[in-house]
Amino acid sequence: MKFLYFFLLCSCYVVNAQPGDYMAIRKAKLQQIETELQNDPNNTLLLWKRIDIVFRPNFDIYKKPGVVQRFRYRDDATPYYIFDDLDYLIAKNDTIQYRNQTVSLADYYLRRGEFFYFLGYVEYAVADYEAALELNPSFKLKRKLCLALARYYYTKEDGNSIENYEKALAYIDLVTPKEDINKSYVQSYKVNRDYFEKEKILLLKATQNSERLVTYLKCIAKKYVSFYQTEKEKSEAYQKRHSYSIQHALRLGFDKLHQIAEHFYENGQYEKAKKIIENVIAFLPRNKDGYYYESYAYGNYYLLRSKIYRTAMFHDVSLEIDNLLEGFGDPTQGLAWQGKKFADRLDELLQRYPYEPKLYLAKAIYLKKTEYKKGAINVFENIFSYLHQSEQLGLKEYRIYYLKALLLKLEKRYEEALREITKATVLYEGHTNVYALKLRLLENLESSTEVEIAMARKQLETAKKLAKVDSIGILKMITTL
Repeated sequence: MKFLYFFLLCSCYVVNAQPGDYMAIRKAKLQQIETELQNDPNNTLLLWKRIDIVFRPNFDIYKKPGVVQRFRYRDDATPYYIFDDLDYLIAKNDTIQYRNQTVSLADYYLRRGEFFYFLGYVEYAVADYEAALELNPSFKLKRKLCLALARYYYTKEDGNSIENYEKALAYIDLVTPKEDINKSYVQSYKVNRDYFEKEKILLLKATQNSERLVTYLKCIAKKYVSFYQTEKEKSEAYQKRHSYSIQHALRLGFDKLHQIAEHFYENGQYEKAKKIIENVIAFLPRNKDGYYYESYAYGNYYLLRSKIYRTAMFHDVSLEIDNLLEGFGDPTQGLAWQGKKFADRLDELLQRYPYEPKLYLAKAIYLKKTEYKKGAINVFENIFSYLHQSEQLGLKEYRIYYLKALLLKLEKRYEEALREITKATVLYEGHTNVYALKLRLLENLESSTEVEIAMARKQLETAKKLAKVDSIGILKMITTL
């Protein structure tokens, strides 16, 4: 099949490798293999090494034929007879030990299929993928083959999209766990890992298989929350070492439940969306023992509920505003990733309801998260103006004073900031972010006493322990959604 060459081009090479010059080292290895092949041109191990350096693609399900996604070593810019090498390896049918792995006929078919697909010869690519799949390859290789075939059907444009999506899903199903909400997940979620979680969700949506999508998302949520529950039963020292993965698992579990609510909302099933998001919000962590209650990740949940109260079925401006404010969250946290989409709605509501104090607080928080920079006087004054309006309209809310204190601290006006944060502690006793800011302010003030600092530190530590994440309740809630 000597009819095509593959060229990887680059603008510059460093032939003499310097320390740490990884690409030049790869180039040197390639030159060494080329020299060895001159003496032994039919050495299958050398041929595979050369192919592996020159062409190791990383396709995903979204890339259509002929579209370059990325090549791991694309700076190795020397032409090779890729097809000739692969044809020879397939005909020779040798088994190779390479990088502590066994490389065999199925690998050669996969790599040639990827090269066909890259160049747009999709029929040849599919034939090679299917030939490799028939060889009963290892599970790791089977995953690659099934993803390749799913990619073919997902990007195929022949007017039968749903049918093609179903075929793509069938291949992903071959290498992913079957969803079972009654399954017990007692081990690490990595043990039960679904390598194509994102693709499966995508394809379940594309095939309009709503019931199965909801079940699948519930299973993923249960898996992550179960892992969180198991990890939280371990020693404090262990939890401290693995704090990120433990907390991240909880957030991922909540995120899948949020996706279920969003799915129903997008399909006009507002009653189901409302029920689910309200169930989820009821279990959100209330302090830093699990997560920040006002974390930017959770802001989206309130923003979704705000949209629900905008619908004709549940129209309620007051509740829409309440949830919009919660969606913008705590002044310390970043803005929820959907937050900017609500900026126009916030301005529209301010125009329609100029005497609603929560809207001015929401605007102040939004400006802090999107426009404020230290020393930006105009934005600083605008934020204080909105906070003043909110206060003048009678709102008693810790975030008014907390945000003032936060900005004043950033401007190094510590004494003024301490006066404001003291007001915030009165309105929200036990809030970890408030106590944390108060402690930092006291530590920055020379006039602070050791007793005041010690008391603030104790208040902060106590606040962190006030609430626990009810993982058992969350798991029960998941099964009843």
